[in-house]
Amino acid sequence: MESIQLFMKFMGQHSDTVIDKRKISFESTELYQDEIDEKLIPIMHLKQLPNPIQFDTLLYEDDKGNDWIAGIVVNPATNIREYIVLIHNGQPIVNEFL
Repeated sequence: MESIQLFMKFMGQHSDTVIDKRKISFESTELYQDEIDEKLIPIMHLKQLPNPIQFDTLLYEDDKGNDWIAGIVVNPATNIREYIVLIHNGQPIVNEFL
C-alpha cells in the first residue's frame, strides 16, 4: 500500500526507529476541510488541498513506547498523495506537501 510505504520512508528520515510493517495500523476516512483541526493541518496548507480529502491515518508504537501517527492527504479525484503530517507523542514534527 502506497501510504504505508510513504509512512515508512518518513519514519526513516525523521527517526532512528526500525519499523515492523506488521505493527502499523491503518485507517482511511473521507473528511471535509471544516472537520480538520488547524493544529493538524495549518489553514494556509489546508486551503491548497482538495475538499473533501481522503485522510489515511497510520499508527505505530515503537519498542520504547513512543507513539507515531501519520496523516496522509490523498486527493480522492486523482488518488495522488499530496500532504503528510507526522506526529510523535502528540506533537507534529512534519507538515509538508509531497
